[in-house]
Amino acid sequence: MSKLKKSLPAIALVLVLLVTVIGGTFAYFSQTDTAENYISVKDYNDQIVENFDPPPDGMTPEVEITKEVGVTNTGEIPMIVRITYTEFWDAVENGSLVLEEAVAGVYDGDTELDSVVRKYAGSGWTYGDDGYYYYMSILNPAASTGSWITGIELKDAAVVTTTLYDVTIWDDSAAAFVTTTGLTEVQKDAFVAAVTAPDYVSQVITNTTTVNTAGNDYMLRITTETLQAVQEAAATWAATANATVDAFLATVP
Repeated sequence: MSKLKKSLPAIALVLVLLVTVIGGTFAYFSQTDTAENYISVKDYNDQIVENFDPPPDGMTPEVEITKEVGVTNTGEIPMIVRITYTEFWDAVENGSLVLEEAVAGVYDGDTELDSVVRKYAGSGWTYGDDGYYYYMSILNPAASTGSWITGIELKDAAVVTTTLYDVTIWDDSAAAFVTTTGLTEVQKDAFVAAVTAPDYVSQVITNTTTVNTAGNDYMLRITTETLQAVQEAAATWAATANATVDAFLATVP
């Protein structure tokens, strides 16, 4: 009996090994670790800065109104800036508007007919021949661009004065005064010259009408765009058709 008892542990160990090999069961250790890293991101933001006090009674032709428009970098990352604009009269967009470089310090000056509002150009901006005006410096945090425009003014071209004439003659054959209305100056002169006795000119009335062709309401919509001042971003604005602008964009680090 004692010999049999001593053999049982050895037999049990053999059985365990056999079960392990036959069943394919293995015991092992494993572990998964996760490390979370939180990194703050600097703020990227900008703001249109405007100084504009429109006259309560509307714009008067050839009287400049102060309108200063620029951009401030309110974030923590350097940026590049460009601006474009559209115009509306009585809520209708001016589809014929042509954007171009300032002439003698004025956008849409007297020689340009596509806009009835003169815009006095600020400094530091160059037209890229692509519909945008580019600020020609990197705008650092807390800095502001120069004013893109400094004022606006309704042109004389926006005001059309029409003069028509009413002519009253004595018509002897009708024995009455007869009035012909709405004559242009040329028509009036020809009409008066054709009157012969016994008819005669009794009265000529001049009617002058002044009309603002721009309508009652004018709106200037200014749109700003900014990009982080890195070359990869600046390259998306390159090829502007203006060599000066492209040269500046190429200098963005």
